[in-house]
Amino acid sequence: MIKVYLEYKTQINNFLYLSIVYGVNIFLPLALFPFLLHTLGKDLYGKIIFAQTIANYFLVFTNFGFNISSTKSISLNKDSKENINIIFSSTIYTKLILFFVSLLIIILFCIILGINQDDMVLYIASLLICFSDALLPIWFFQGIEKMKYITIVNVLSRILGAIFIILIVRNEYDYIFIPFLYFIGNLVGSIISLYIAIKKENVRLIFVENKNIIERIKEGYVFLFSDFSSILKDKGNITIIGMLLGMSYVVYYDLAEKIIWAFRSVLYNMNIVFFPYIVKNNIKEKVKKIIWAIFLCSCFFYVILYLFSDTIIYFISRDENMLFINSFIHLMGVYLLLATFSSCIGQFILIVNNLEKLYLKSLLITSISYFCLIFFLYLMKIFSIESLIIAYNSSILIELIYRVYVCKKKHLIGYII
Repeated sequence: MIKVYLEYKTQINNFLYLSIVYGVNIFLPLALFPFLLHTLGKDLYGKIIFAQTIANYFLVFTNFGFNISSTKSISLNKDSKENINIIFSSTIYTKLILFFVSLLIIILFCIILGINQDDMVLYIASLLICFSDALLPIWFFQGIEKMKYITIVNVLSRILGAIFIILIVRNEYDYIFIPFLYFIGNLVGSIISLYIAIKKENVRLIFVENKNIIERIKEGYVFLFSDFSSILKDKGNITIIGMLLGMSYVVYYDLAEKIIWAFRSVLYNMNIVFFPYIVKNNIKEKVKKIIWAIFLCSCFFYVILYLFSDTIIYFISRDENMLFINSFIHLMGVYLLLATFSSCIGQFILIVNNLEKLYLKSLLITSISYFCLIFFLYLMKIFSIESLIIAYNSSILIELIYRVYVCKKKHLIGYII
């Protein structure tokens, strides 16, 4: 055990730091769930969740895959301060440009679709999360494998936002303040994180040439398509539920999804912290051990979810009427197993071995499969939360099968078995 810790000390420490960040991101909304549900009611709270879902689509656009491409570039250029400054500055500038493009798009859409003024303000306020995220250089700290400071700052800023919500939101008429309060908390964290990067790590925001912006876009576009393909599936169900089944059903699905992501985020963090390590140490046997260790963790989490879903639901919602969503959680738990194994193969094998285009192709195949299944459900008129979850799980299974096929075809199956 000590030998394993010493070998992967940096990765284990960064995993713990990152788990705290994502843990707070996951558990604070869960902690606020009963408060907001009882204060706002299901329909209004569902409307806020729906607006946040729309904002998440734009968040993927403004991220433009930099969570992988810029992390990789920073990791490979640690010894060149000049290159680090260029990557750091051009990434932030590009994200800010993309935010203002997103703002223009959402305003135009609201006008064209005739969205009422209150809902338009809600969508724009929810989009502000993209601005604070553009200033948050978490990809930089992942690339240099130093997550301590960013962890502390993010935790404090998220807690600050939650405190604001509890203090200010007193009734259903205060719902519009919620996205603004989330934004303020996140913005404080982003500004402090920038300060730490500049003062502690001696990185500089410098003027960059257009070619540097273009270079970031070229490096990130593959991962943008992959991330966008993923979120179309990940948030597609909520979007469809909100449009066809109603906002109260959005609340039911959202709670089940939040519980699943409380566990999925731990596994996702493992991918993030080991990715820079594997980029530099692409050793087949080590990669195989890491993949199977993460997958076994997902199996353990699924058992916990299956056995204790009722307890978890009631603990969070404080409402016995919500216990029926345990069937959703049992179905979503299958996603936990499939997505964990598939994402490990995608990041640790395909991307590390420069098969980004095949990685993207796998995601496109998955998205096409998902929407074909959704279209089938529409034709058969069997829309339900359960059928949407099964369609989603089926698309992830197709993704996993294709990635294993690619590994076998490219003689990389030794990374898995």
